[in-house]
Amino acid sequence: APEVAQASLALQSAEDSLAKCRVTAPVSGTLTQLKLSAGDFLAAMTPVLKLESVDDMLAEIQIDEVDIGKLREGQSAEVSSDSIIGRTLKARVQAIAPTVTTLGSSRISLVELAVQPDGAKLKAGASCSARITTSIKQDALIIPLAGFFTEENLSYVYVLVLSLIHISEPTRPY
Repeated sequence: APEVAQASLALQSAEDSLAKCRVTAPVSGTLTQLKLSAGDFLAAMTPVLKLESVDDMLAEIQIDEVDIGKLREGQSAEVSSDSIIGRTLKARVQAIAPTVTTLGSSRISLVELAVQPDGAKLKAGASCSARITTSIKQDALIIPLAGFFTEENLSYVYVLVLSLIHISEPTRPY
């Protein structure tokens, strides 16, 4: 019957249209942002969602231009975040931006740290702090800045000298 054939073609056309509306991710991850609602009309190549891998976390940090010359890829770092209170995660410098940009009155460069989540439940987009080891000095003497003073263009440091004085009491006859 022509009506059945026509209905079958309409069904096939609807199934084809539905298949073209399906969004399939090329990788696994966690959906962190959905940028559309039911019934939205979209142009081709319009981003519709944000899919992130929480296993491969990057911390993007801002380093002052004065310190950027001390960094190189592969250096070890530690990252802490308010989203994982009380934990510090190991990280490595993965990339250093080739440019310096102005942020307010500061001039900074962006640095990406590859963070090893170590089972922590990191939150994408959370703020973080980083400590990057730029050099290690063995057997270094650490002197507090408050211990230094300058007088007549000469710098001095206070040194505390401890000496043990033994005072003995005279012996008493019995």
